[in-house]
Amino acid sequence: ALCMCSSMDSVLVSLLVLFSNVALLRVDAVDQRQPLYLLNLIPFRDDRPDAGWDEGLELIPAANLAIQHINRSEILKGYELNVINTNSEACQLNNGNDGIVNFVRYSIHSDKNIVGVVGLFCSTSAEKLSPVAGRDGVDLIQIASSNSPEFVLSLELDPPKYPHLYRTMSSTLALSEVVVEMMKMFKWEKISVIGEELAGIFFSSSAKAVEMAVRAASNDSQELRILLYREISQSYISPVLIELQKSGGKLVVVSATLETVKR
Repeated sequence: ALCMCSSMDSVLVSLLVLFSNVALLRVDAVDQRQPLYLLNLIPFRDDRPDAGWDEGLELIPAANLAIQHINRSEILKGYELNVINTNSEACQLNNGNDGIVNFVRYSIHSDKNIVGVVGLFCSTSAEKLSPVAGRDGVDLIQIASSNSPEFVLSLELDPPKYPHLYRTMSSTLALSEVVVEMMKMFKWEKISVIGEELAGIFFSSSAKAVEMAVRAASNDSQELRILLYREISQSYISPVLIELQKSGGKLVVVSATLETVKR
C-alpha cells in the first residue's frame, strides 16, 4: 500500500495563504468571530480487498493542533477556523463515491461557510473531485496532498485539466530526475519502465514521467533509451514479463502496488 500523506499543518497553512485576503475583511463585532469551515476529505478505514492506504484518521490530531494554533494567533483576525473531517475513500479505489457524496453534502447542500477542501491524499479521490471545484456555483479552493505527477503534467494542457487544484506536496516527478542521474552515473544506456494502470493515476503517471524524463535527457554525448514501456494490470502481467525477457533488458523501473510488484 502506498502512503501519500504529509503533515496537516502544512496543508492548513498553505490554504490560509491562499485565503489571506479573508483576514483583511472587516468584522464589526470585535468579540464575535465569524466561523469558517474547511472540509477535510481523508480516507477512513476500509476493508475492501482493493483498498490501499486508509489511515487518514491518524492525521486528525495534527490537524486539530494546527487549527488551535491558527485560532489563538492573529492569522485570521475576526474569524474562527473549524474543520469537518469526513471520508474520501481509501487510495486505489477508482469509484470515489464516498468522497463525491461527502463533498456535495458538506460543500453544496450545507449551511456551513465552507471556504476550502483539504486532504485529498489519494490521487484517485483528487482526480474525481477536482473537476467539480469552480463549477455550478461551487467556488472552493481544493488543496491536495497527493504527490501524483498527473497533476503537474496536466498543467501542460490548454486549458489545464485540474485548474482549481492546488498542491502541498512535491510531485514524484523528482523521482524521474533521480532515475536519469543514476543512468548517467552508472552509464546505463537503456532501461525498461512498467507502470500499473488500474490502481489509480499515481502509478501509471509516475511511470510515464520516468519515460518522458529519460527521453528528454538523451543527447549526442550520451544516449539514454527506453527499451520497453508498458502499462499493466494485475491480470496483464505475464505477457509483459515475456516481452521483457525477449527485449534482453536487465534494468526495470516499476511503479505499481506492492501486490503487483510481488507478483
